[in-house]
Amino acid sequence: MVVEGCPRHSRTGLTFLVFRETIERMEISPRFVPSGVAIAFSLFFSVVHSFAFEITEQSGAVSVAQTASDDRLSCETSTDARAQLDLVGGTVIRLGSNSALLSDGNDARAGLLKGTALFDFATRSQPLLLEHGGKQVVVSGGTGFARFPEAEPGQEAVLLVGALAGKVKVTMNGQSRKLRPGELLAFDARGKRVAIQFDLSKLAGSASLLNDFQSPLPNHDAIQRELKHFAALQKRGFIRSNDGASPQQILAHRATSPNDAGLLMLGASNLSNASSLNNAGVSGASSSSAVMMTAIGGTGGAVGVVMVMAKPLGPINIPFPPLPHP
Repeated sequence: MVVEGCPRHSRTGLTFLVFRETIERMEISPRFVPSGVAIAFSLFFSVVHSFAFEITEQSGAVSVAQTASDDRLSCETSTDARAQLDLVGGTVIRLGSNSALLSDGNDARAGLLKGTALFDFATRSQPLLLEHGGKQVVVSGGTGFARFPEAEPGQEAVLLVGALAGKVKVTMNGQSRKLRPGELLAFDARGKRVAIQFDLSKLAGSASLLNDFQSPLPNHDAIQRELKHFAALQKRGFIRSNDGASPQQILAHRATSPNDAGLLMLGASNLSNASSLNNAGVSGASSSSAVMMTAIGGTGGAVGVVMVMAKPLGPINIPFPPLPHP
């Protein structure tokens, strides 16, 4: 079964109308009415529950398909398409272009198969599952994003998970790490992870998955508070952002195209060069630098270096050569 561009409540509303018309046309003895209504509504809610999500907003071609073997639903976006999915339990997931998600209505879990997803979790009991390097990565809590960049020839697969608001918990092989807003985990093909700081302001300013939807995310206010906090730290000199970086600081140099609703192309071969980067939060005591190249749905110009300092510094005299662009 394939449904193109399902509007909100279309499936549940249709199911309810079918049951209502059936009950109205049935000539039932009064003593059987309660049981008949109970059976009808039991069937109705079981049908509704089997649908793991509903599309509340979309742009471009979006397809939904139900697996033949079970009740799971998949949602896939085409090039230049986006979609917002409301999952059972209140979790919201927005898919970028060329992305696919599989969700199970029985336990409200969702798995990102490819592309980019921005997640806003209602509870920690609804994780986002990611398969990477033959291992499962479980993401829960907070608001953030996950990205499978398309690997170029000679590059290995990479997984990126970042936090925008709240505490995003990322677990692989029984080891967990809670990301603070503005922190990103990059996994290489073997599951090795590197923590990177990124420019939260630039990401939020150019992210189509944040800005190009009519309805706000449930955690919209929390995201705005984090942006104000980040801007305050920048103003006080604790965070410095530049539009370039030295070759040693560049973890990736191929930014996405303006129409790609995703993150940068981060090559796994570059992750080994990032082992010396400081993993502290924005308030950490370090002068190490880290690079985050572009935002969710951002353009090639949304680049920058984030430098975290223990105390405000004066003007930076070290020249930073411009970042290369495709």
